[in-house]
Amino acid sequence: VVKFRRGDYQGARLAFEKAVSQKADYEEAWFNLKDSYDELGLESDKRRAEKRLRELGGDEGESD
Repeated sequence: VVKFRRGDYQGARLAFEKAVSQKADYEEAWFNLKDSYDELGLESDKRRAEKRLRELGGDEGESD
């Protein structure tokens, strides 16, 4: 999250991807990963993260 807030979206992406690879149902990491993909313009990855959030029953709205 610190990397994301500092504008290091690629670093944040890598951290969140590692988190969900270790815990596939880590809803907060999927949410943050979706936002990282959005900032990086990775639309297909963003849609994949949104789909996973829906599967987990999570909110797919914008973060604060």
